[in-house]
Amino acid sequence: MDGIEGECGKTTAEPAGLRARPGALYVVATPVGNLADVTLRALAVLGSADVVAAEDTRVTAVLLRHHGIATRPVSLHEHNEARRAGQIVDWLRAGKSVALVSDAGTPAVSDPGARLVAAVHAAGLPVVPVPGPNAAVAALSAAGLEAAHFAFLGFLPTQRKARRDLLARMARLPLALVVYEAPHRVRATASDLAAALGGNRHLVVARELTKKFETISRMPLAAAGEWFAAAAHRERGEFVLIVDAPSAAADDEPAGPDVRRLLVALIAELPPARAARGIFLVNRPGSVQSDMRVGGLAIRRNDPSYFPFLVLNQILGGGASSRLFLKIREKLPDLPVLMMTAFHYDKDHIIKRSRVAGLGTVIFKKPVDPERLRTAILEAVSAARAPSGR
Repeated sequence: MDGIEGECGKTTAEPAGLRARPGALYVVATPVGNLADVTLRALAVLGSADVVAAEDTRVTAVLLRHHGIATRPVSLHEHNEARRAGQIVDWLRAGKSVALVSDAGTPAVSDPGARLVAAVHAAGLPVVPVPGPNAAVAALSAAGLEAAHFAFLGFLPTQRKARRDLLARMARLPLALVVYEAPHRVRATASDLAAALGGNRHLVVARELTKKFETISRMPLAAAGEWFAAAAHRERGEFVLIVDAPSAAADDEPAGPDVRRLLVALIAELPPARAARGIFLVNRPGSVQSDMRVGGLAIRRNDPSYFPFLVLNQILGGGASSRLFLKIREKLPDLPVLMMTAFHYDKDHIIKRSRVAGLGTVIFKKPVDPERLRTAILEAVSAARAPSGR
């Protein structure tokens, strides 16, 4: 390791030993917000490299000026990385040293740089990491998780189906999940996480880390929508979202008591075979595609505070599903359900309210884990069949 042993056993940086070597690419971590959060080694490399390749030259110029480094950065971002990578490989072969930085944190981790690093490796040239700040690790250190392991997902896919599929694959793993998100999507992402993972798992919202308005807040996933809605500034800044691993108790609970009560009433109203065929569900915020009023309460489109899941019923025609839900609602007046009505899918798989045959929609005030609901459905059907021996 670079450095010399000083008095009292302390290590003192030796600038000559930290300088960038000719022909090497340095992957340099820079502050995620506070300009003082930079290592001595990073400053030495940035100050001695022949080229500083930056995601945004304006952002990096502020850091360099703050620390008295005169090097003028060149751009390397998602739109020019493929072309710039070849140029940088040529510079390295010519004996120049290059420092790669992103706007904040560690390059090539949910930031540009991975293609450049791969190209340098392919050319047989050295790649040297200069570790330092990282938003995900900083957030994890202050999250107080129960989980012993975590998975870093970076920015989730922007396409709805790809996002749902990824979260569905991750939902049952005994891992904390770490996600980066931008302010204009953070509320919707928190809703997607609640729908896919269940509202009982704990969420840590780390906002504007190391900056003036840094906040780190903990809450159940089910409360995230209400938390973001409570103050406009909570949706501003850069975010790390961390969902703790599912608890052992949650794994033992196939579905909440309210869901089980609904299923018991449902099975009682339908022959078990028909109920087993007809049940279909979607458990996610955002299923409501238009504004509605239920008992004087406004339900806004894509409101993350409410968690619909679809139950039934392609096999019941006309208004039968609505009548069935009203009957169940009368039996269970204390069930925390906002609405039961009939919906159908259009050709684009968007849920629309329907006056004809469709899927029944139940909107709960809290999320229900889809996998546990499926398990509870099967158990309820089996229990309904048991007394008659079928």
